[in-house]
Amino acid sequence: MEKVETINNKQKRSRIFKLDLIRGICMLLVIFDHLMYDIAYMMSDIFLDYPGTNKIMGSIVDFCRWYWHSNIRFHVRNVAVFLFLCLIGICCSLTKNNLKRGAKLFIGAMIISLVTFIAGLVTNDLEITITFGILHCASLTLIIIGLLEKTTQNKWIYWGIAIVMIITGLYFYKDAPYAYYESSTIWEVVSGLFLGTKNYGSDCMPFLLYGGQIFAGVFIGKVLYTKKESLFKKEYKNNIVTFIGRHSLMTYLIHQGTVIVLLALILLICGYKVG
Repeated sequence: MEKVETINNKQKRSRIFKLDLIRGICMLLVIFDHLMYDIAYMMSDIFLDYPGTNKIMGSIVDFCRWYWHSNIRFHVRNVAVFLFLCLIGICCSLTKNNLKRGAKLFIGAMIISLVTFIAGLVTNDLEITITFGILHCASLTLIIIGLLEKTTQNKWIYWGIAIVMIITGLYFYKDAPYAYYESSTIWEVVSGLFLGTKNYGSDCMPFLLYGGQIFAGVFIGKVLYTKKESLFKKEYKNNIVTFIGRHSLMTYLIHQGTVIVLLALILLICGYKVG
């Protein structure tokens, strides 16, 4: 029994829980962001007469649509995405199994693509399919980092790669138009997903711009966590936010479907009919 408790204590000490806290906050912002979109647009594809004559629901929908196109959402989303991707990079600097983590994220990314594709078929809107979202970008980046770290651990190399990727990504991604697969060549699709020249599918996250932020996180992790232990010595207290941060992949995979189902149940109870 004492041996088990010792192991658990070692695992608890080895985990940097402040990273879980920040990652959990980022995930809550992601969930809120998707909730706003679902209320504003997804529900209108599922239910008849939405929001209908219900003044309260109409006000909620109007607010969600305002938020979705507001500068507030633009800046909050960019900050949350940057922090989340940097945290992925920081965690990469603290572990040696990034190839395995990248493969797990790739499986999760494919699940997201499949689920959103099915949702697109149901709502007759295939443009909501996520073909290269944050998990796709992160999985590819982690696999590259996993291969790169077999040859070098020099933090300045990761920083140099980050700067080149982010600057190049910003150059191509600025004012990138939305595009459709059926009217694009293979090169246009590849350059869109990797360089960011065009946006394909829902929640598109071009590799250079966003993968570069993960490389920046690796550099930050190598600078701040050379001893691979927390910078703060305050006693850790578990809570719902750190739990979400610790299980961010699973939370990301299940939250969208869960949110849509809960919203649908609420609307069914309120008398709305499925279209």
